[in-house]
Amino acid sequence: MKKVKVGNIILGDKMPKICTSLIGKTREEIKNESEKISLMDIDIVEWRCDFFENILDIEKICETIKEIKLILNDKPLIFTIRSKEEGGEALINELDYMNIYKKICGEKLVDIIDVELRIGDKNINKLVSLAHDNDVKVIISKHDFEKTPDKEKMIEDLLEMQKLKADIPKLAVMPNSYLDVIKLLEVTAIMNEKYSDTPIITISMGEKGMISRISGQVFGSCLTFASGSKSSAPGQISVDDLHTSMNMINKYYKNNNIFEDLNIMLIGFMGTGKTSVSTKLSELLNMKIIDTDEYIESKENMKIDKIFSLYGEEYFRQCEKNALIELSKEKNTIISCGGGIILKDENIQIMKQQGIIILLTASAKNIYKRVKDSTTRPLLNNNMTIEHIDKLMESRKEKYLKAADIIINTDNKTIEEICNEIIEKI
Repeated sequence: MKKVKVGNIILGDKMPKICTSLIGKTREEIKNESEKISLMDIDIVEWRCDFFENILDIEKICETIKEIKLILNDKPLIFTIRSKEEGGEALINELDYMNIYKKICGEKLVDIIDVELRIGDKNINKLVSLAHDNDVKVIISKHDFEKTPDKEKMIEDLLEMQKLKADIPKLAVMPNSYLDVIKLLEVTAIMNEKYSDTPIITISMGEKGMISRISGQVFGSCLTFASGSKSSAPGQISVDDLHTSMNMINKYYKNNNIFEDLNIMLIGFMGTGKTSVSTKLSELLNMKIIDTDEYIESKENMKIDKIFSLYGEEYFRQCEKNALIELSKEKNTIISCGGGIILKDENIQIMKQQGIIILLTASAKNIYKRVKDSTTRPLLNNNMTIEHIDKLMESRKEKYLKAADIIINTDNKTIEEICNEIIEKI
């Protein structure tokens, strides 16, 4: 999932962040709420301006925002006008709605604006452009307080928000059964796994949908809303209860966040499947890939077999060491290593510091089948036989085993099966 930085908060990073809303009607009520919320263990605050008694007075809105920001100190602030059509309090015409948001963005008063998808592409494009010009992030949202639409419609809406350049698409729906809740969670997971151009917020409202408010880390929702002094939407739970529930999930839930500061290092003899496995793992774990051979070819501006023929194997091995040192700054990356990278002990030490080392193995017979038609294997080009492959593998076996944290045999397995085994063992 792509991450979005707002102030000192990163959305889409590790556990979902917690937001609570200011829903006072008067400036005095809002200030009192802000004082209470400033002491709570939350990450972001939303001002629901649709509750404000002076919603059509732009100057009073701006003054109130400044007061809120002063009280909240460095907590990011979301500005929201939730319309009656989407469960809010505001009866406001399009012109007033647009003028308020333009003023808020133009003066850089808040960190995030929440804009409803219903206002149309033309209006959204204007506000998104103005917001981004002034370093304000944009949530584009849609709320359905009557039902949970079908999966295709929900995905369509979220993708439309991404197309309109939302930093964070948001979808909140009302479940009429627990199957509706599961439907929303499935949509969240699909977006997270297949369309992860942005972080997203998804909520199944009401008591039935409560699980959606605490399980964002599992399914892929980056922000959850807790009740502050009062609840601003059906199904919200207290800040303390949210922390308790989410911390419990975080304690036991195992996902690819363990690689935020680490890498997966794939090693193994040529033809064991490192390239195919790294490609599939990248899709499953949303990690980028670097192939050390391709990295060296780019640096040297020539193919591996040419490096071997011009400068010899020892020169190439030094290139591998240099590549590992240069790649040591990489994080959350699958690094697919050349077959002989373990021949230097110092390379093993560098890899141990960079991440989890996974050794892919295969029989000499299967490796021969996979590489026999290749002309880019310098160490096999003049001796492409099962016997030579077996001898070369045996000479490296001790080094491979010394380096490996996890060993996966790839014989007679699909790429999907190999990747699932890797994830399970990690």
